[in-house]
Amino acid sequence: MKSQLGWSAPPNESALAKRSADPQKAEHIQKIWGLLKNTPGFDAAQLIPAFTNALTRTETHELGFQVATGLAQRSAARLIREWLLPKSSPKSSPNGSTLYQPIPKR
Repeated sequence: MKSQLGWSAPPNESALAKRSADPQKAEHIQKIWGLLKNTPGFDAAQLIPAFTNALTRTETHELGFQVATGLAQRSAARLIREWLLPKSSPKSSPNGSTLYQPIPKR
């Protein structure tokens, strides 16, 4: 199985931590993987078809598109707020969010 996947040996846990941008996330993943490995009857080979099936479904692609679209919209809104709106002092609403003054018509 390992040779079919191109693994010469199981991935080293410290190597996984070094590759991750966030060591805390890598630690959580390592803990989950450790729990799975110690679970009786768990076979990692059974996960591969499930992952490939999930990744190739159109619903997964649509969800990814929705997430990317939402992030792009938030980034555009932040860009507009930070760079294009006047630097007037924002007012606070009762719920604590910031309200921006409308741009006056010229």
